[in-house]
Amino acid sequence: MIDEKTYQEIEDYFSGELNEEESKSLLLKVKESEELRVHFEESEKLWDYMSSLETIEPGPDYIQKFWKAVSEDEEKKNRSFFNFNFMNKKWAFVSSLAVLLLLSTIIINNFVVDEEKSGYVYDADDELLVNNLDEALSKNSPEGLNVYGPWDDLEN
Repeated sequence: MIDEKTYQEIEDYFSGELNEEESKSLLLKVKESEELRVHFEESEKLWDYMSSLETIEPGPDYIQKFWKAVSEDEEKKNRSFFNFNFMNKKWAFVSSLAVLLLLSTIIINNFVVDEEKSGYVYDADDELLVNNLDEALSKNSPEGLNVYGPWDDLEN
């Protein structure tokens, strides 16, 4: 197993950062270990390939072009209709609350107020009748039918 220090030494060797003594010590380690030799050869091929590539130099005005492109992108974002970055959490909460209040007002207006306009008013007599009916139906006796009226008169 190759340790991190040896990996770094190999990188330093190919980048030219090792002195002569350190280079000889590394080459001895490479000769002694098969795994290290394989990694060393792969690194050598990679460094040879990288050195064979052509270096591309940027133009003298590349910094100005870069910042111009960045500012154009920012302008496009600011002109977008769907740009909601200006809304922080507080304003999002306030707008959600306003929509909730508006919807609840519409619902109350359409359902609760329309019920009152229909002429139906729930009063205490209705509640008494419903309670009496409930009590009468829950009994298992003929007297429970008295809630519907005078049943005794029907026998005569």
